[in-house]
Amino acid sequence: MASIIRVLDELTINKIAAGEVIENPSSVVKELIDNSLDAGAQTITVDIRQGGRTLIRVIDDGIGMTKDDAILSLERHATSKIQSADDLFSIDTMGFRGEAVPSIAAISRFSIHTAKEGKGTFLLVEGGKLFTVDERSKPQGTTIEVRDLFFNVPVRKKFQRAPTYDTSEVIKTVSKIALANPEISFELTSDGETILKSQAIVEGSSEERFRKRLTDILGESFLEDAYPLHLEFKEISLYGFLGSPLSTRPNRLSQHLFINRRPVFSPFIAESVRESYGSALPQGKFPIFALHLSVSKDLVDINVHPQKKEVRIRHFDLFKEAIRKAVREALFGHTEEPPVAHSLFFQPASLERNIPPFQFYSAETKEPLPFAEQKMESPFTPFRFTEASPQREESLPFAKEKTTICPQSILFTSNDIAIVKGGMTEGEEALFTLIDLKAAREAILIKAIEEKTRPPVELLLVPYNIELTADEATLFKEALPALESMGIIVRQIASQDFSLEGLPALFGDIEIEAFVGDLLESIKNFSETSLKEKLAVRVIRSALKSGSVSKVLPVGEVSLLLGELIRLGCPRYSPSGKPISAPFDTHFAKKAIANFQRG
Repeated sequence: MASIIRVLDELTINKIAAGEVIENPSSVVKELIDNSLDAGAQTITVDIRQGGRTLIRVIDDGIGMTKDDAILSLERHATSKIQSADDLFSIDTMGFRGEAVPSIAAISRFSIHTAKEGKGTFLLVEGGKLFTVDERSKPQGTTIEVRDLFFNVPVRKKFQRAPTYDTSEVIKTVSKIALANPEISFELTSDGETILKSQAIVEGSSEERFRKRLTDILGESFLEDAYPLHLEFKEISLYGFLGSPLSTRPNRLSQHLFINRRPVFSPFIAESVRESYGSALPQGKFPIFALHLSVSKDLVDINVHPQKKEVRIRHFDLFKEAIRKAVREALFGHTEEPPVAHSLFFQPASLERNIPPFQFYSAETKEPLPFAEQKMESPFTPFRFTEASPQREESLPFAKEKTTICPQSILFTSNDIAIVKGGMTEGEEALFTLIDLKAAREAILIKAIEEKTRPPVELLLVPYNIELTADEATLFKEALPALESMGIIVRQIASQDFSLEGLPALFGDIEIEAFVGDLLESIKNFSETSLKEKLAVRVIRSALKSGSVSKVLPVGEVSLLLGELIRLGCPRYSPSGKPISAPFDTHFAKKAIANFQRG
């Protein structure tokens, strides 16, 4: 009987290995730059086309390779970095497995042009097969070109994301490696445009070089509210910068961690930093930081992830204690967390919510009535409709024929809630109806997106400047048309600087800074054209979530808002499933009274 277990051929093995090591174009860039660093390069240039799909070119001035070494580098597990298993626990180099080059060559049209000691070699590989070996002169160093990535793996190619997303990921990868190596020059171009260029920084202390490189890569705004941090603790040396507790993010994307000059992600360290902020950090938010850790090699294991993105840490308590001491010393000047009432960042007054008082309106005068004088007329008075007020035309929603609610039907308004007499629909008997205005706004704005109608825009009195990193700017620029279709008006004023100039009128009084932060995260998550509607939903919900609780909406504005809700057929729920309206009838009232009497 024939055996059903077979030994795979070398080409198939390489493609499987490529699936582990090469996730997208940024994975290729990372592996090739790691090799350049290990070759002692002082200048590294990266050029990509179409996000790296059609071309990735990495040029370095490192030691180069001989002809024999260049050919040998195409073999799996051929490496100059280690000689035995024991070396895995004392690795100084960025790469060490010998998998990257053959894995990349197996799924692309690949070439190496390298020179060492005046002798140049050129290799051409296609789909893992070596086609050309030539002697070609060039300056010392290595140039690797990767063309048509995934050309022979159609299934993998099919599931790649948009080129804009890949470009952003490449920028992020190069930026992180550049932050880890301030003494090396980096340049990145994309489709002929220079995205990143940072000269080698060789003067000053490690902290000073890191500060200058942070400014080059992430911009001056990253350090505006940052706290410098430095600690020597047992076997750990730690330095870097912490963001203020007032400058937070909804996720960990603005956290930069380097261990022994290697960009890595460690949930344990990220959480240790967050815990060290204590009560000074708003709930549900994450701090910004850029930290370098130099540790003994036996305290971390980097051989746990195919792309070496994560590390395994030994002696958790030692790391946690060092991070706690460093963070609290930097933020508070001592290692104990200050009480909330005496925090450097939060005063008791700032914890109080300014809740607006109830406002009831007289049907005759339209003026607010004291609570004691409130009165209701017939319990089943339906909504009454009037023409739109001409002075509020700029805030009207989207229908050409406007419907409004008679202001006398509105008993109470706040920024979040309205109470109106009667039911929302014809025939619905109710004493009154409670309306969630934020849920109503969400339904109206998202309906406008579905109808491809831009909502009315309210220009900001003072435009809000947005300074981004290079990878953020790439995605943000691509999203500008989609944002404008939502009524979010943004103008690009420099390669990485933008100006927010207008917002949908229905957004109301929102916290601009918090909204912009959520907007950036939304764009990072939904960058493809096919996901514009999801982006719109995310952005709208973010804006409404950040609305101020201190502003009471005018009755006229609530009237227009509810009129538009009626035009949509009085939906009971918003697109996110939140109830919009809740009718209160006599049965509900009797049940409530009975419950009070039982109590």
